[in-house]
Amino acid sequence: MDRKTRLAVELYKLGVSKDGVVELLSQFSEEEIEQQLIYLPYRKAKRQEAFIVEAIRKSYSPPKEYFYAKTKADLAPAFDAVDQGAELPLGSSDVRASGYGTENSSDLDSQDFGVAETRASDGAELPNFDGTVR
Repeated sequence: MDRKTRLAVELYKLGVSKDGVVELLSQFSEEEIEQQLIYLPYRKAKRQEAFIVEAIRKSYSPPKEYFYAKTKADLAPAFDAVDQGAELPLGSSDVRASGYGTENSSDLDSQDFGVAETRASDGAELPNFDGTVR
């Protein structure tokens, strides 16, 4: 089926009259008609047959819902990749997943980063949840 015939069928399905279809296909480019047909599902048109004719005649701009849906579809693969990465099993010993960076890196608990540990024996008084001091 050629492009004009396909567009005519789509317009007929929406309820546009034969004369309306002939007028639109003769006065407007196939691209303009196609674009308005793409936008139509994102519009809140009560009478789609009348709306599509006016949208084509007056070159209505795309609805904001169309851009939202398009952006959401464009970002879906990125979100899928993030979601898949988040499904690592708990306690995974994979070096890359744990963030240590190299296979030969030692346990972080045994490394000295120049930060003094604070222990209860250092004379530091820590408050309890009830307000008393330990």
